[in-house]
Amino acid sequence: MSLPPGKKIDPRAQRATAQANAANAEESLRTVVELEADVESLRTRYEQYFLGLARVPPAEDHQRIRGNLIRLRGNAPRSAPVRFRLQTLHNRFLAFERMWSRVMREREDGTYHRDLEKARYRRKEADPSVSAAGASSASHKEAGADTRAASPATPSASPAGAALAPRGGGTAPRGEVSDDRLRAVYDALVGAKKRCGEDTKGLTFEGLATKLRSQLPELLARHNASSVELKVVIKGGKAMVKAIPK
Repeated sequence: MSLPPGKKIDPRAQRATAQANAANAEESLRTVVELEADVESLRTRYEQYFLGLARVPPAEDHQRIRGNLIRLRGNAPRSAPVRFRLQTLHNRFLAFERMWSRVMREREDGTYHRDLEKARYRRKEADPSVSAAGASSASHKEAGADTRAASPATPSASPAGAALAPRGGGTAPRGEVSDDRLRAVYDALVGAKKRCGEDTKGLTFEGLATKLRSQLPELLARHNASSVELKVVIKGGKAMVKAIPK
């Protein structure tokens, strides 16, 4: 676009515009990274529910993350790389939703392969005469179903740049956090640190669990709270666990 005669480009205005665009792109990337971590945490919690480690599915967090994705897509980032990353995350989330819906239907219909395998195991325990061949056949079917269920979560949908860990780590009663919940937080933190390019060699589940369990009672007492929500957030390009008293 040509400028009117005699009018010159202000270098300071150009620099200000460039800085504003860079700040917008950085903020958008941070938001996408947090959503990536949220989706990964949600995937872990659904897996725990399907394994019988959680009593109810994480429906509330599911709706929250879906809403955040819709809002961010409605206000599309200006940066092309960030838009691509957001679209990749959205496609991955849709694949997870299809898988979760299918498993929920199978559980309601009584055809979920893991539930069937548990039933076979219980019958075998009650009646040792159950043929080993039947158990072997069921094992092959389960392996095939697990492969199909895992396919939407292939690493190709997760870029290798920065990423965050979950906002949804879960709520813990009076500072007592189960190993399953801590494992979900740990897995999300490791994934976030890797996507942020951080070294995870010194990060262990036992170390994180010990640290959180020693700090949560004091945090609850200081804020007179009854529970605490654990989130993995990105701050200054680094992934960390944030405890929010409730």
